[in-house]
Amino acid sequence: MKNQGRLWHNPRCGKSGETLALLREQGMESELFAYLQTSLTVERLKQVLRALGLEPPWAALQKRS
Repeated sequence: MKNQGRLWHNPRCGKSGETLALLREQGMESELFAYLQTSLTVERLKQVLRALGLEPPWAALQKRS
């Protein structure tokens, strides 16, 4: 199976487990990111938001000033 992305995974979450199972059933393998166990830096969060085409929520506050 080829790695086809990154799944932000919480093994205690039923929906996260269902999503992982569905991806595997479809022959897709994802890199698992255990977001509850790994510190998420502000810079990494900004990268993710940019990749999604979103602005950080605090950007609206900065524009108002």
